Amino acid sequence: PMALCIITIVYGSARAVKEPHFKRRLAFSTVSNLSYILLGASLMSPAGLTCSLTHMVFHGIIKINAFFCAGAVMTVAKRNYVSEMAGIGRKMPITMAAFTVSACALVGIPPFNGFVSKWKLVSAGVTDGSVMGMIGGIAIFVSAMLTVVYMFSIVIKAFFPGKEEVLCDSGKDPGWMETVPVMVFCVLMLLTGLFPQMLIDGLASVANGLC
Repeated sequence: PMALCIITIVYGSARAVKEPHFKRRLAFSTVSNLSYILLGASLMSPAGLTCSLTHMVFHGIIKINAFFCAGAVMTVAKRNYVSEMAGIGRKMPITMAAFTVSACALVGIPPFNGFVSKWKLVSAGVTDGSVMGMIGGIAIFVSAMLTVVYMFSIVIKAFFPGKEEVLCDSGKDPGWMETVPVMVFCVLMLLTGLFPQMLIDGLASVANGLC
């Protein structure tokens, strides 16, 4: 099971790099991150299960926000493919700023919550002492590097399009009923990254009860 998780972590991220469709790229990212969760659980220890549950919660916050932003771009600007995102950040600055926060969290950049759960998963794999646990930690690092590529390629294209690219000429930030939720999720990504311990302690109690 652990070997399959490791393969899927890298495979999902690699497919996300090559995927041209905006939402499908995020979907392949989710495939990879679900395998992070299974990797932690497959360590068969309270520490591993705690990390698994933590990443499940934190990734849920990150990815819900990313999908909200993608949905806004696809609905309002009618842009479905990454190649069509050139300059969209100038048309939809709030939406794409929120997406950038999700990108930072998904990569695992501090102080956002993705750093906490990924670091703890790697630590649990190393502490486990097994060869597969160590390889799992390496797979998470490789996946993080691929995440930089597939997430920040969108961010860079949105805010810093090349001179030869055709700029997006449509779209605007949606109304407050759609922008407020993404801002709330951005705050949650930051707060759960800065102050994760209470949640982790609660999840540790659940993990110890299950193991």
